[in-house]
This record gives sequence, structure tokens and C-alpha cells, in this order.
Amino acid sequence: MAFLLSLQARLSPWEGRPEIDHTDEVESVEAPPEPPGLEPDQDYWSRLVPSDENPGWLWDPVEEEWVADPDNPPEGDE
Repeated sequence: MAFLLSLQARLSPWEGRPEIDHTDEVESVEAPPEPPGLEPDQDYWSRLVPSDENPGWLWDPVEEEWVADPDNPPEGDE
């Protein structure tokens, strides 16, 4: 029975089926709002925190991610 169902799925025609278009849904998604009190790029570099344990990287407490330090690039493949 499973063999027949798999054959049916592979051999069924695809021409008659409408193609699904999710463009409207993707375009309607808005970008997340900026954190209160911060303009884009305003105070961005001042909010980053250096770490002695991770030289070459800065911690972004707002986005909660590590950012490469442009003044002290990370060394090696870490």
C-alpha cells in the first residue's frame, strides 16, 4: 500500500495545481521597532561592552550578540 501511495505522489501531474505565492505575506511583515531612546546607529558603538575573556569581540547587550571589534579584530579562527 505504501509503495502505491509513493508512486501516486511521484507520478501525479503538477500542471493543474496553482503555484503558491507568499509575496504579500512577506512584504506585509514590518521590521521590528527600534529600542526606545535609540536611533539607528546612534549610540551603537558606545553601548558595546569589551571583554577580557574574548579579545577582539564586543558584547551588544541590546541585541544580545557578539560583534567584531573594528579597532581590535579577532585573531585566529575563533
